[in-house]
Amino acid sequence: MIAIRRHLHQQPEISFQEAATSQYIADFYQTLDCTVSRVGDGFGLVVDINPDKPGKKLAIRADFDALAVVEDNELPFKSQNKGVMHACGHDAHTAYLMVLARELIKIKDDIPGAIKDIIPGGADVSFEVAGVQPTFEQAIDATRPRGTMVIVSIFAKPISFDPMQLMNAGVKLTTTIAYSKETFQQTVDLVSQGQIDVAPVITDMISLDNIVTDGFESLTKDKSQAKILVNLKDEA
Repeated sequence: MIAIRRHLHQQPEISFQEAATSQYIADFYQTLDCTVSRVGDGFGLVVDINPDKPGKKLAIRADFDALAVVEDNELPFKSQNKGVMHACGHDAHTAYLMVLARELIKIKDDIPGAIKDIIPGGADVSFEVAGVQPTFEQAIDATRPRGTMVIVSIFAKPISFDPMQLMNAGVKLTTTIAYSKETFQQTVDLVSQGQIDVAPVITDMISLDNIVTDGFESLTKDKSQAKILVNLKDEA
């Protein structure tokens, strides 16, 4: 597991450019008793274990894209791709899942069901954490009627979907940001150092006095708004 994680950490690729990463993962499964198929733009992978076995079904997933961040350390397995780094832990997530899948394949005959899909009837709450259209739609389909689908991911490019998919299922859609205080501080540091360009996503700058009308209400009502900065320079 450590060797896999370090290999992935050394060879990071940003979203929709993970050709080498995807191939590395696919090669890992070549000698294992499972079925591997590609999804999405060709880099996503689905590994089926016991796909035709009756019973409850389980899906386990991981991201493997990296960020456009400069890795500033001297670890022996630091990024070899300049300006790209696994700073979110997706290298570790993928390594965990690859080793877990390998071990599950060893005991597949003792597993009373398939490992791929979602529990019959749908989940009470599903989480979309990949940030691509196929998994967005799959998360809705995996949620029970009147259940909730939570978007955790940050999408690298716009997606489209049929609103009737929500209407027919009665699924509630909500969003969240699943990052820790430490992650936010690391991001602030990277922005301050000029390693992340935030200008394209800043849509307005307001004073603290107008934070309700021009801030909260604007973000709620104006769909063109993305990130609104509050100017605190003139505040005592």
